[in-house]
Amino acid sequence: MRKPVAIILSVSGALALVWVVGVALVAGEALLGVASSESVADITVENRSAEPIMSGEIEFLGDKHSFSNIGIGDTARVSFRIRGEGGYRIHVLLASGKEVETPESTYLTTGFPSDTRIVDAAEVTNDRITVRRLAVGLLTTAR
Repeated sequence: MRKPVAIILSVSGALALVWVVGVALVAGEALLGVASSESVADITVENRSAEPIMSGEIEFLGDKHSFSNIGIGDTARVSFRIRGEGGYRIHVLLASGKEVETPESTYLTTGFPSDTRIVDAAEVTNDRITVRRLAVGLLTTAR
């Protein structure tokens, strides 16, 4: 009958082992391209108002993503990395000088798997901006 073998690590030995395992996991993820991946928000702004949109911005976690000169019936696409959790708001300036913004923020999160694309559509009218979530799915790359 075999005798059980006991492995005894000192505190510093245990910490060293944890460090080595952590470095190996990070290196493995980096080699596979997993660690550097983030989710992306893709927002299409559609001008359904009776006048051109002169300028606008989407604000998410303090970052502002600008767009401008959207004609009546035209669209603009804004994409950005989701680097945290929170809501975004859209604010536009119409040609007449009138300002329109989303009445509430639209929620984004990093809680999805890496390489997730969130697709939203924002419809701008003379009175309001309405946001709809169209899709949530994995990013694909053309080959």
